[in-house]
Amino acid sequence: MQMVRVGKISLSSGINSTIPFSGLEDVHRRGVAIVIKNKHSESLVGWELMNEKIIRARFFSRHIKLTVVQCYAPIDEASEEEKEAFYLALQDTEARVPKHDMLVDLGDLNA
Repeated sequence: MQMVRVGKISLSSGINSTIPFSGLEDVHRRGVAIVIKNKHSESLVGWELMNEKIIRARFFSRHIKLTVVQCYAPIDEASEEEKEAFYLALQDTEARVPKHDMLVDLGDLNA
């Protein structure tokens, strides 16, 4: 079994971004990430990997807190059990967002 790598990197050459991410250790697949420009990374309250396909980040803003859920749905050929588990995890992630936050779902939900 391959290990899932989780972390946050900061880029200063060209992109100037902070990237919370997950993925398999030896290959760059089956993971998710959120790219945050450095000027906005100061407003990042925190982030949490929900599973290898869902990551959640919370930001302060002037008027409201913002929660971003970035996800990558299983492909169409995936088993029904895998699809069901993904959508249950996504629903659970959204249910844990504070009620007063603005929620934005991003990602590939084409399954």
